[in-house]
Amino acid sequence: MSTDGELQRLLRSLTMGRLSRRQFIVRAAALGLSTSAIAAFLAACGSSSASTPTAGATAASGATAAPSRAGGAATGAAPSTAASAGTPVNGGELKVATTTEGTTLHPYKFTDTPSGAYIDLMYLLPLLRYDKDTLELKPYAAASVQKSADNTTLTFTLRDNLQFSDGTPITATDYAWTWSKASDKANGWPNLGSYTPYIASVKDIDAKTLEVKLVTVLAISQEKVANALQYVLPKHVWENLDWSDPNTNPNIFKPTVVPGAYTLVEWKKDQNATFAANDKFFLGRPHIDRITFRIYGNANVATQAIVNGEVDQYGPEPENWPDLTKNPKLNAYPTDAANLAVTYIGLNTRMEALKDKNVRQALNYAIDKNAIVDKLTYQIGKRATQMYLPTSWAADPNANPYPYDLAKAKQLLDTAGWKPGASGVREKNGQPLKMLVLFGPNTTPVREQLATIAQQQWKAIGADVEIRGLEFGALLKQTKEGPYDWAAYVNAYIAGVDPDTIWFKKDAGPAFNRSDYQNPHVQDLYEQGLKELDRGKRTVIYQEISRTLTDESPWIWLYYELGHQVINKRVQGVRASKALGLNDVWEWWIQG
Repeated sequence: MSTDGELQRLLRSLTMGRLSRRQFIVRAAALGLSTSAIAAFLAACGSSSASTPTAGATAASGATAAPSRAGGAATGAAPSTAASAGTPVNGGELKVATTTEGTTLHPYKFTDTPSGAYIDLMYLLPLLRYDKDTLELKPYAAASVQKSADNTTLTFTLRDNLQFSDGTPITATDYAWTWSKASDKANGWPNLGSYTPYIASVKDIDAKTLEVKLVTVLAISQEKVANALQYVLPKHVWENLDWSDPNTNPNIFKPTVVPGAYTLVEWKKDQNATFAANDKFFLGRPHIDRITFRIYGNANVATQAIVNGEVDQYGPEPENWPDLTKNPKLNAYPTDAANLAVTYIGLNTRMEALKDKNVRQALNYAIDKNAIVDKLTYQIGKRATQMYLPTSWAADPNANPYPYDLAKAKQLLDTAGWKPGASGVREKNGQPLKMLVLFGPNTTPVREQLATIAQQQWKAIGADVEIRGLEFGALLKQTKEGPYDWAAYVNAYIAGVDPDTIWFKKDAGPAFNRSDYQNPHVQDLYEQGLKELDRGKRTVIYQEISRTLTDESPWIWLYYELGHQVINKRVQGVRASKALGLNDVWEWWIQG
């Protein structure tokens, strides 16, 4: 497939919710896209953050399924208790199907999802991680963290039992040394720009104490630190080796000493990668002896492999999900999370008719979202009722869900002065209510179906609606740069664990705020929420943002797609968390 064709496929997967934001970034980078180009695409897709997420940001899903990923600070999990019946036993091998292969095992060089899956198993050891049930940022490799009086300095005390796989203690020096190498621009860390605006310095005070000074104090500062320092390298192994050259540094492709739950056994490119349980892992030896990723040519072959019992785990394409859930040999795990893709319709508030909140609300009530979920999402879609997903602590429990109500929609249009004309199309001051709805990519059936539904249901309340499919790049260009003759567009955005969504900030611009919705009160609330460090107070702020946006309806939330994995029933200890996917793979075990 050409690079352009592959990019279009990635864009479709992102906007349909089949790829997380991080998965899109790393795959797009692997195609050779620059950081600025990737950021532009994410901005166009309504990404909730302009910065590049780090590896381990999400559990792998779709064709690149992996074991429940440890994840970075944003989506990891503090140690939890497996919920499956039975007593954990050690032994066995977990076989995972994937359709794409990794490129490197260097934690600060990779730009692809499969490499990230491998690297997470071996190197992931963040100081802090989000609890998957509560979404609270908690100590992980750190035993504690102390803040200075002005909150500009974070002092981490490491746990006592941290060891690399060779038995060497993991110290603050390893973290500080890793940062010194990774933050050196000459070493070419792709994600460096995501962290240097936040982190001023990282210093080891002693073997157990790490001091991090911040550039500025924001609510997301600790998350940035945890993500930036989530991979720790053994200084005693790496310090005399070249950082970038695999010819002189064998650890780039064949790591010998690692801090994570698993160590590398072998990696046969384009065939399989096998990892063994690390006896020195600080949470205890994982129950499963080995994890092997098997690379298949395409999704259909991988699906057949999970059906035939050749592999134990796979994240299937959505269209294959309903059939796999009926397989008696498999457990299906649809998982909710605070960072999934939300499909929505954006309204152009530059348009005179859509400056009126009554008209926007009418269009919202006229869309039958439940029917969309039932008919278009292969049983893994759930209604979205606001910008923040139900598992987010920022979600407003009293948000108006805008149920399908044509009578209410017509009443609101009447109130706004749009009266039915002789042709049935509503008019105001002699002008018809004409609307152009854009969708893209124009090769994506679901997007076309959503636009068609909007056309039909808005026609039912008196609008004259035209739909137009565009190549995805053209859609992004027109909604960002104009001409702004369109009334609505169909798109998706990736929600974040932290609700620092930037669409409505003061200087967001059309790259993010394509609807051109301007509300000084919401903008002020955003600034307050970003600077407020107390979650309870932030919750009040973001719930007010959500409540206001829902009432104003510049965006019509349709649905979000659940994470979805199928796992052979012989694999026990698997648990779906309340807020961030499955529990960690080292809590699982093989029965029989």
